[in-house]
Amino acid sequence: MRRWLVLTLVCFLFPLNAHSKERDVDVTFSMKAGGGGEFWSQPSNTTVVPDLNQTSEQFDFPLFADARGGYNYSVGFFGQLRVIRHFGIEVGFIMTHRTFIEQTTFTYHDVTNSDIDTTKFDERIHWAVYRVPIMAKFLVPVSNSLVWVGAGVEFSYGRYANTVFDKMSGDDLQGKRRDFKYLLAQEQDDLYFTFGVGTEVWGSPNFRVPIELRFGYNFRQPSNYFDRAVFDALPNANPTTVDGKDVYPYPTSMTVKARDSWYGEVLIGIAYDLY
Repeated sequence: MRRWLVLTLVCFLFPLNAHSKERDVDVTFSMKAGGGGEFWSQPSNTTVVPDLNQTSEQFDFPLFADARGGYNYSVGFFGQLRVIRHFGIEVGFIMTHRTFIEQTTFTYHDVTNSDIDTTKFDERIHWAVYRVPIMAKFLVPVSNSLVWVGAGVEFSYGRYANTVFDKMSGDDLQGKRRDFKYLLAQEQDDLYFTFGVGTEVWGSPNFRVPIELRFGYNFRQPSNYFDRAVFDALPNANPTTVDGKDVYPYPTSMTVKARDSWYGEVLIGIAYDLY
């Protein structure tokens, strides 16, 4: 009895069918890892806000107010069911780390001394997500390998987010930005439309090497700048009275919602035909 169980298990995991590549139905498991790029599209409504304190300058919001780029790296596990020879459905679980990078120059003009002071900062947003992609694929066998194109949806769940706000050079912040101290980030859940192309290079009767390029568009990235970033105070809100005059506060911190607009990535791994 024990021998039959062992033989059944061996035949299930290591099928000896010489024509396995011609089956119309198969189940494949794979592990893939890689990296790529991040894109933050330019938000709208980034115009300068009037300075109601009636000083010589207006207060603007320079952090992540333009298009920005970054990078990502991932590792994931996938299961694929192929049916009707050319059609397959793939579901995965991916762990991804994403980063946006920006460098900003703050300029302050001291009217009294006719001095111009500049301070350069390095800003970064780091965040991690769990991703669940579901992709429909059109597969074309080529010899013992195959190529594919596909599209689908991807659910992304934020795990943590943090930031870097480091001075690179120059003096301490002055003028309206002298009280700005903190750049913060908040993790988000997202929904993507994804599409990709790839190939699976034959390695042995049951093992292949997948190589693929994927892109994702984030449906939940808003266009409005103030829907992407939250300030603890704005110059045109909640004035306080000082010496009989209304004084409007300036921000001391900014919280960015940690999400991208687009991503692209290259994944390479190993795939095993379970059946």
